[in-house]
Amino acid sequence: MAVGELTLGIPGNSTTNFAATPIPSIVLGRGPAGEALSTRSEVGYAELIGRSNWGTPQVSGPVHKPKYQWAIATMLTESQARQVGALAKWQDAAFKARTDGALRLIDEAELLDDEPNPHSRTLLTPLTTPWNSGYRYGYGVFPVLVQLPPDWRQQIGQWSTGELARLCTFVVTEL
Repeated sequence: MAVGELTLGIPGNSTTNFAATPIPSIVLGRGPAGEALSTRSEVGYAELIGRSNWGTPQVSGPVHKPKYQWAIATMLTESQARQVGALAKWQDAAFKARTDGALRLIDEAELLDDEPNPHSRTLLTPLTTPWNSGYRYGYGVFPVLVQLPPDWRQQIGQWSTGELARLCTFVVTEL
């Protein structure tokens, strides 16, 4: 794991590590043609939908904090793409067996905003803001659902090693 990368895998025995079996975690670090690996966006914000005759605001939205969603586009080898597919199948089987099938994503591509300590999300390494020692920020650790569309991996050539090169595009949503 390193800055600029996402790591996806089965949660391990602490809040920031991964299980080594049955499928190891995978580091996603290559965007096609040097672009950003993913775009992280918040979903589920409250929004103003109108006002009453008296001017009272009408707000619609969930009672929970906004969740994150990542649109991922990454270059993978054939074996790495199969590994992502295996993680998605493990997740699906776990949910069907009514167990916790959430995968873990560590996002080292974008820092989470400053929040009063303790932070509302798990941080890989909590960092202190210079302007208020009571606030924390850092790279986030998230329980996620991987969604693979039918055409999520496209063959685009070969790596210099001879292995097939795949452009993989999929969505990861925070649970």
